[in-house]
Amino acid sequence: VVANKGSTNMIIIRQSSHPPFRLENHTMFPLHFGQSATRIGTEDSEIDAMLLPYQSTDFAWDEPELRRRILVVRLADSPQSPQGCTLGRFQLDTLAPGTILALERGSFAGEIVADGPTRVMRITDST
Repeated sequence: VVANKGSTNMIIIRQSSHPPFRLENHTMFPLHFGQSATRIGTEDSEIDAMLLPYQSTDFAWDEPELRRRILVVRLADSPQSPQGCTLGRFQLDTLAPGTILALERGSFAGEIVADGPTRVMRITDST
């Protein structure tokens, strides 16, 4: 909220009670995720957060002013996947609730669901 009263400007920042997105990890593996400034289909180095198994976290864009907002989701390094593995690159702003995600690894499934005004990206084991 910005209010202009004479020569004084006042900016009030309120914390939102409804985040735009939530990520849910319903797998046995930790996931890395982060915002990418690159195009879909290119390598990414902007993985900056981890989501532990069976946990969830609220998500908002780190840089919302970017024209291309892509969320990159990767498996964390593990003995089964030493290099990690990209599950997908997603333009969350364009995905509607009810969307089934095409993941790059067949042993996982993904979907977008709604929780009030929040869009939830849910990653699960498909086995």
